[in-house]
Amino acid sequence: MIAAQPVPPLFRGLVVRIGSWSWRIVPRVLFVAISISAALAALSFATLMYGTLDLSLGEVWRALNGEGTPAAVRSVQNRRLPRLITAIGVGGSLGVAGAVFQTLSRNVLGSPDIIGFTTGAATAAVVQIVFFGGGVLQTAGAAVLGGMLTALLVYALARKDGVSGGLRLVLVGIGVGAMLSAVMSFLVYARISTTPPWCSSGRPVR
Repeated sequence: MIAAQPVPPLFRGLVVRIGSWSWRIVPRVLFVAISISAALAALSFATLMYGTLDLSLGEVWRALNGEGTPAAVRSVQNRRLPRLITAIGVGGSLGVAGAVFQTLSRNVLGSPDIIGFTTGAATAAVVQIVFFGGGVLQTAGAAVLGGMLTALLVYALARKDGVSGGLRLVLVGIGVGAMLSAVMSFLVYARISTTPPWCSSGRPVR
């Protein structure tokens, strides 16, 4: 018989209640969050400081306020800062999307590439290029539509007794992704001279 082990205080956390709202604060999670935030702040300032034009921390701060030399202000405000904000936004969005995806699928393997959504998007893009022309907007639209249709297909096939998720969703997604990957590989080998860089390998087809 296996006895339940007590949860250490470090993982138990503290529950804070304000009216009808409550939050559980776990010291270990709080420490990790603070450490990651500090590392992100340090890397952000390093990104603003170093490049073709190296700047000191004081010069970066003055450039953020619109002061300093015109070259420093232009480099920080027009080039480095927009790229930094975009990188943080995209990275954070991908992290949140991955956490939500794994929560909904109730499986740590739940990710768009494993469940077949990425393959569906790539296959739709290849179909657009082969049969309808390879315009940038048209290919991007086909990829988005293909990913959405693949998601709906996997969700519908994995649904059983009104529930869709867990291991069944992962297995169905892997199967659908394998079939779509075969279709994409056939079209690439038959109609396209080189594999597009957003496909699985990006190596020339021989």
